[in-house]
Amino acid sequence: MVREDQVVIYKQYAAKGQFRIAVETALDLPAEFNAVFEPLELIFNPEDGRLVLVAKVGTSIDGQKAQVAFFSIDYTELFAEMTTSYSLMNFADTYRTKSHVILNLPDGDTHLVLDPFSTQEPNIELYNRILAPSINDDFLFDFKASMVSTTDLSAGRDRQPFMGVPEGCSLLRPRESEQASQARALDAITLTLDCLDKFEVVTGAQKNVYSSEAVQKDHGRLVNAFATPGSTAQVMLLFQDLSLHYLDKGQRLWTREEALSQIVQVEIFDPSSIPRSGADLEGLTLQYLRKMSEPVSFAQVPFRIIERYVQNFNFLVESATSLISGLAASDNIVETLTAQGTDLFGFEKTLVLRTKPNKVIAISSLDGSIQWTFFDKANIEKVFVEQRSGPGGQVSVMLVLEDRLVSLDPLTGQVASSEPLPASALPTSQMDFIMVRQQKDAALLAVPKSGEGQVSVLQNGLAPGSLDTSPLFFTSVDQVNGRINGHRINTKTMTAENTWKISLGEQNPVVDVRTQYETASAAAHIESILPTAFG
Repeated sequence: MVREDQVVIYKQYAAKGQFRIAVETALDLPAEFNAVFEPLELIFNPEDGRLVLVAKVGTSIDGQKAQVAFFSIDYTELFAEMTTSYSLMNFADTYRTKSHVILNLPDGDTHLVLDPFSTQEPNIELYNRILAPSINDDFLFDFKASMVSTTDLSAGRDRQPFMGVPEGCSLLRPRESEQASQARALDAITLTLDCLDKFEVVTGAQKNVYSSEAVQKDHGRLVNAFATPGSTAQVMLLFQDLSLHYLDKGQRLWTREEALSQIVQVEIFDPSSIPRSGADLEGLTLQYLRKMSEPVSFAQVPFRIIERYVQNFNFLVESATSLISGLAASDNIVETLTAQGTDLFGFEKTLVLRTKPNKVIAISSLDGSIQWTFFDKANIEKVFVEQRSGPGGQVSVMLVLEDRLVSLDPLTGQVASSEPLPASALPTSQMDFIMVRQQKDAALLAVPKSGEGQVSVLQNGLAPGSLDTSPLFFTSVDQVNGRINGHRINTKTMTAENTWKISLGEQNPVVDVRTQYETASAAAHIESILPTAFG
């Protein structure tokens, strides 16, 4: 039996020709093997111009063994010849170095190295927990307990002690694009060391290139890394919060918040109404704002009123003149408004975005600049932003995490308070959350997504008896099964009671629900005793 597979040769992105590889499986495979043809790796030897294709050509009936063949490809005359074939332990996938192929066994921790250019029977030597290698050199890093050894496969199979990796840390070799180059020294290799209390980028000579103790807290664990071939200076890092960082010569040049591509909730508040004090007041154009908190006598009241009107009128005239002249010069209203300095008229809003990687990002509605970020390894279930009207205009930003409640400063994103969640029979992933606003305070309620069961008061200091006795209603939506249920919260027993239901049928799943409230925060701004939540 003969199986054929087509090979197309390209040179400078243009097809130069094609031919077929014929595998005579009846002659080459043991009786207990089934024929397959799975190309694994293609390796070029620049020293003698040889091009070798490594392919799996058979697997045993019991799945324990695999037949691996090497094909020498003549890309000038357009033909291929099978040079050798070996029966080896079956494997899950492969890595490759500059001139070797690595078979990764199904356990994920054991690896077998093959030299496709050797004509001798392979020397079966197993390696334990290797780092994914680079295709630009033949260095191999493998673990034995917490010790890492290095092997230069181009110079033999002798292992050399390299470094110890502390418990809780992970060592990673950044990925590189393929680049034809001469022999590479160990000190030209880049590695990352990701620990709970620090993050480092080091060279193969263990020279520190970059170090930070805040990465774990602000961005989580390292997910992937990329390096410029032959350079230890330029490194791209991707962290758990999907933030992308570019390092050059030990300096972080820029960061991109890629979590913005996975937004799941948006809340808005007006930062201009937040009371400011101290250094924040020094930048205010209106002088009377600096004295708002100072005591005033009855005799000073008329003067203060006149001063306020005069300064407001002068500022309005100056702002209008500057705005008109700025637009005439730049024809860009965003640049012109940004140049006005402190936003006293409320043009700028702050958007608080909750993302899938458990990162909350606050951005300016005026120019899209990032105001602050907050990341936590625990799941962030919901964000509540409440802005009270009237004097003071306080803004509260509260996050419901799977294990605690966190309150953030709306201007800086710094943690103002953190409290553990009360014990509940259901995990937060199976709860929905409603902010119930009262005359003097607000209560954060956790209700079962099923709509039936115990309702919990999450905000510290508020007991069930302190809630208003007015009826509270919410609606739960079962998107998959096309069901909408209305519920009433009994504030005496603190249970959810089903009051009505609509079934659209499984053939009509609910994709989206729109209400008179844009967001949960918008609902909190309405003076109503009937808050409604949609899930």
